[in-house]
Amino acid sequence: MAFYLLKVQSSPVLAQKNTDVHWLPASTPKLMTVYILLRETRSGQIPLSTMLLVSEKAWKARNAKGQVLFRHR
Repeated sequence: MAFYLLKVQSSPVLAQKNTDVHWLPASTPKLMTVYILLRETRSGQIPLSTMLLVSEKAWKARNAKGQVLFRHR
């Protein structure tokens, strides 16, 4: 795992780990989904307790590396 944690207003690096490791970013649709969900929960449009439905096809899907995309809690 690699990450940078930045403060948006002033951009200082607050924390970092394995910053010299090369890795593939998450897909754009996944990032946009998270962005929209965070925006809507912050605005109060979607409560954090909301259950999201996942189709059986999506539930059984695997990514390019053969990893499952969803896990049962």
